[in-house]
Amino acid sequence: MPMVASMVERMSGTRPRIDVNPDEAVAIGAAHLAASIAASPADPAATALVRDVTSHGMGIVIQDDEGVLRNSIIIGRNTTIPCDVAAEYQTTCADQRVLHVQITEGDAGELDEVEVHEGGRLDLPPGLPDAAPLTVTMAYDIDGTIHVHVFDVTNRKPLGEVHLPRPKNLSARAKQEKRQYLRSRKGLT
Repeated sequence: MPMVASMVERMSGTRPRIDVNPDEAVAIGAAHLAASIAASPADPAATALVRDVTSHGMGIVIQDDEGVLRNSIIIGRNTTIPCDVAAEYQTTCADQRVLHVQITEGDAGELDEVEVHEGGRLDLPPGLPDAAPLTVTMAYDIDGTIHVHVFDVTNRKPLGEVHLPRPKNLSARAKQEKRQYLRSRKGLT
């Protein structure tokens, strides 16, 4: 249907191919999967598995050595989910008392080229030295929720967690397109 092709193009930014018979595409995909399973049923490692992956990098906003805010990718693009990945960071000054965690999605280092989401504020204990080590673990669960855990290496204590539920980790553009689609389905255009 032309309307479906238009909607797919609008939502993905890519014009769908209409020269492919969808029934044949599904059948060919199923045949490839069945062939790979049949090739070596006794060897589970030879079986093709379909896994969900991240469509883009996920990270946090950091301040670099020059004081510039940048995107630091923790979970790389195409990482199998669910997953959790740890990265090492440090405080920016002696006796820093607050850590503002902002979650990013995108593969660029520049903040104006990625989506920056609301995060959360974590209190730091008093007396931390300059460049005190912090371990940041980012987990991406099967439901699409992103969890960021921060651990104070100096005092060997967890500092807390910030999470981004699935509806919030959609880009502003994706949210708008979803709203427009739902309105059009209800006749509210």
